Amino acid sequence: ISFMITRKTITPCLALACAIVTKRYLIGTFVETPENMEPDHSDWELFRTWLLGRMIPDAHLCGVTKLLGRHYEAVSALYRLLGVKVGKYVYWPGSGFRFMEPDLVELGDYVVFGSRSLFFTSDSTHRRQAVRIESGSNVSDRCVIMPGTTVKCGAVLGSGALTKQGTTYAAGTYVGSRGNECILLKKANGTMEPTESSYARAFTKSSRMPYMVLPE
Repeated sequence: ISFMITRKTITPCLALACAIVTKRYLIGTFVETPENMEPDHSDWELFRTWLLGRMIPDAHLCGVTKLLGRHYEAVSALYRLLGVKVGKYVYWPGSGFRFMEPDLVELGDYVVFGSRSLFFTSDSTHRRQAVRIESGSNVSDRCVIMPGTTVKCGAVLGSGALTKQGTTYAAGTYVGSRGNECILLKKANGTMEPTESSYARAFTKSSRMPYMVLPE
């Protein structure tokens, strides 16, 4: 039994640690393809993405996030080690994420995720474009985020939303897809400021809560 417990807990951590070290010292940083240049189709560039995908083959960071459960600040710290730019108090989905080029993902403060969404940071021609989810935005269930997408503060991508490559989505509610792009269901009035999510308030205003929240 002790062997099984050790294998289930230590092995995922060792696999992720190996992936982090390899990413930092061999694979390196993924960068956007300049607009006036063709994508780099060299064997090395294709190999870098393939290698990281082989070392982290799932959406749970080699199974480590399953061990962490709802300790989301710890999950954020692990993604930062891989190169993802993560703000504070991000509410991660239980289904996890698989970022093939993690340096091209930027998440602001108080971002809330639903489950089973997909992020793409390069297209079929291997052109790399960063994805930015700004502070105070929401990405719900089964969304597909295409390369070059920017989700502004106050924007809510509803269930099944499909973004269009290189498009910025202002504050409002978007759902589904039509003509290869999500539909604006409700437009927000004026410019919105980032607000704390319910998850974030449980920590920042814990004294006002009718329950105790353990620190992360």
